[in-house]
Amino acid sequence: MAKSSKENTYEKIISASIKLFNEQGERYITTNHIVAYLGISPGNLYYYFQNKEEIIKEIFKRYEEELLEFVQGAVPEIEGYAAFRYIFKILDIIWNYRFIFTDLSVLLEKNEPLNEMQRDYINNKIAPLINHYFDLFIGNGLILMNPIDLKIFKNNFWLLIRYWFDYDKRVRGELNQDSKLRGSIHVLGLLKPYLSEEDKLIFDEIYLKLSQGIDL
Repeated sequence: MAKSSKENTYEKIISASIKLFNEQGERYITTNHIVAYLGISPGNLYYYFQNKEEIIKEIFKRYEEELLEFVQGAVPEIEGYAAFRYIFKILDIIWNYRFIFTDLSVLLEKNEPLNEMQRDYINNKIAPLINHYFDLFIGNGLILMNPIDLKIFKNNFWLLIRYWFDYDKRVRGELNQDSKLRGSIHVLGLLKPYLSEEDKLIFDEIYLKLSQGIDL
């Protein structure tokens, strides 16, 4: 029973931290805010985490594992709504940890181990998967790109996904559920110039349907 209680407290600290960081911004939340929100003593928090940086590192690990699990397990399709749903799911995962991406530069600048962890994650786990999928799409004739276009596109694809919520927040002042929808349409829009004429028409259809009632 004691072990279960400890594990529960650990998870509560993580969940509360994600919630507070997302809602108010990581830089404005201290460990005192977290313990006050949970109604626990500082000693309970420091039993599991020496400081806020350790909490952030654990949250980073969870984000990376969740995103990698999805990307590895779901082969994306460059086909109308299937492609949109794939991109939307990626942004949905990022949305759950959005404080990371609205405060990313600050987080990485002040935490070199975290910076190294993120660099390794992108270079050795995410980038090879992106390369594999787009090489596959080109080989199957689903998208039409030359090697130069492909290199530029892959960088732009990841940059837009990674920094979308930071951009949207700065432009609109706050984030909401429509931010994911806007991001998905813009990321999918990167593909449009390289699609067949038939698939371009499908993209326009998706754009018109999904843009009803929201400001893109």
